[in-house]
Amino acid sequence: MDKMTVKPQIVGLLKRLHSQRALLSVTLPGSEKHFNSAVLEVNGEQNYLVLDELGPAEGHALLLKTREFRARARLEGARVSFSATVGEVGNDAGIAFYKLPIPEELDYLQQRAHYRIKAGPAKPITVILTLSDANTLQGELHDISMGGVAIRVAQNKLPASLKIMDMITCKFSFSQGEELTCALEIRSIRNKDGNSHTHLGCRFTNLPAPCQKLIQRHVAAMEREQIKKIAKTA
Repeated sequence: MDKMTVKPQIVGLLKRLHSQRALLSVTLPGSEKHFNSAVLEVNGEQNYLVLDELGPAEGHALLLKTREFRARARLEGARVSFSATVGEVGNDAGIAFYKLPIPEELDYLQQRAHYRIKAGPAKPITVILTLSDANTLQGELHDISMGGVAIRVAQNKLPASLKIMDMITCKFSFSQGEELTCALEIRSIRNKDGNSHTHLGCRFTNLPAPCQKLIQRHVAAMEREQIKKIAKTA
């Protein structure tokens, strides 16, 4: 799970929850029940967020007392959650709404929809990334699936400006020499315990059918190769 603390990233995710009309599941202190809400407005410049009245009605009554809550939602296969405190309570045509500051941190967990196969360390695959500012960054393929890739990059080469949800271009060649160039969206940036390398978890975007077939074929080939190695050592 990634903990977002950079305000533009948090605002960006909240705006996606709003635009996709994602249902919020809200829990309150002292209650085991789950209540429903939705994002009505996100204003990054003025640092506020507006949520719809909790339902059922007992949730609204309890929130007026506690003022604090935890909200969870699903967004494009990911789990998003945050805690907040209500600042103001308003009313529009008999329906309550809650105005609160943009959360200072937000939890983001990407759910994998596809099985990922690790690239063999004996035959490393070099990856060239083209960033949004047209600069390039070299890494190494860690794993791949039909949904995306994980790329290993030296921590000291990683631009400080790189962030989750950035769109980048990826280029690498499979062991047979077939080249793949595709668009990626960064979904996670992980560095464990100050390790010298960082893993970028990325999702394929707008992947053409020929590229899908190419990836499918090579993922299957890599999986067969790993099964053969396991069989030899068994």
